[in-house]
Amino acid sequence: MTIHIDGIFRLTRPLHVSAGAENVNGKNTNLTMTMPLVRQNGVDQLPYFPGNDLRGRIRRFAARMVMSHLASTGVKIPLSIFTGLMSGTASASPDTASLTVEEAMRARYHLFMGVFGGGARLLRSGFRVMDLIPILQVTISAGMVPARMGEISDTTFTPKIRSEGVTVSLKPWQLLHKYNFLKVDDVYRVTNTTDIEHNLEDATQEIMAYQQQTIANKMERRKSKEEGSKDAPTKTDVGNMMTVQAIAAGTPMYYAMEMSDHLSDAQIGLLIYALQELINEQALGGWVRSGLGKFTVDLTFTREGESFNLFNLEDREYVIAPQAAHYVEATKLALASIQLPELIEFYSPRKVKEAA
Repeated sequence: MTIHIDGIFRLTRPLHVSAGAENVNGKNTNLTMTMPLVRQNGVDQLPYFPGNDLRGRIRRFAARMVMSHLASTGVKIPLSIFTGLMSGTASASPDTASLTVEEAMRARYHLFMGVFGGGARLLRSGFRVMDLIPILQVTISAGMVPARMGEISDTTFTPKIRSEGVTVSLKPWQLLHKYNFLKVDDVYRVTNTTDIEHNLEDATQEIMAYQQQTIANKMERRKSKEEGSKDAPTKTDVGNMMTVQAIAAGTPMYYAMEMSDHLSDAQIGLLIYALQELINEQALGGWVRSGLGKFTVDLTFTREGESFNLFNLEDREYVIAPQAAHYVEATKLALASIQLPELIEFYSPRKVKEAA
């Protein structure tokens, strides 16, 4: 794989990828994903964004392009094809019929199947996406990130911190912090008396009853907790404070996508298009509705030793660089030739069950 796109996703907002809830210092916290990183003097827990998630998002954006073309011609697709395009296969059980050389070669040059693979007989894909990894001295030393990504420039650097008057490289765990979300119970706190008086029937009595009920519920739950009871009453008020763990804004993350050498210009263009959509969506990880998961990018496309900056930021939107124009034009032409019957064949089982 000599064709690749790599560079930096720099977080402009915290990034959270749920790894499940855990009690941290007596507080229920939704942790973010980490992986063990073995070092000479121990093991670090390294936060990251999974490459499988990135790959799935890219697939779905590319699938939408294919479905948009079919819809523009008046073609409606079966649910099985929708599922196959979006998730890779239309069934949880792969077809046990042998993959033929003819189908393998036909899929190899198909605009969508040659890139993403899958289908009923689990065709090979033509690219791979790495985990999004923080650019730190430890990840560079481990070979996870190219050393050039840590050099100090306008766009690259290795995060450091002042400790006892000395500047030292940041440790993986120092990227993580707690991010709190507060959900207010407007009735219990009586946060807006005007709204309450104008819209509630018998407002005073309703609010007093609700507050008394809520206070009683809080006391019962607290007592149950102190006694260690497993039968604590269910929480009744809607107010809540949620704590999530997140990777700090400003963190540079290394992105890498590698493509098979046999991919056509149109297939490469499809990946570029889909990656552009992912970037402009600005919604990685969880809590994006509250502004998390935003980032800037500085990505380089490389093929046969020649490189160029793949995206330019124009009016808050990333556009594909002119040097990639022939790839995207090839994709447009190839999209126009995709037809539903060929997709149905790729996603349909061939093997006929023998009669008992």
